[in-house]
Amino acid sequence: MVGAQMAAARFGGDWVRARTASVPLLRWSGALGAAGMALALLVPHPAAALIGFSLVGLGFANVCRHKRKSPQTWH
Repeated sequence: MVGAQMAAARFGGDWVRARTASVPLLRWSGALGAAGMALALLVPHPAAALIGFSLVGLGFANVCRHKRKSPQTWH
């Protein structure tokens, strides 16, 4: 599930990255991933875990992409 959502976010992530500055994009992506992880861990239901891990994949896809660049190029 995480892999499928990361692939979807990477395909659409270029469009979002072209229209959004890097620092806010990383903040929102990290927050989305963290919210998904919290949902998956705190709600004791299998559907919540699937939704949570989907959010993790969507959020962290852009974080992984920026990780390869140095922080000086994030502006």
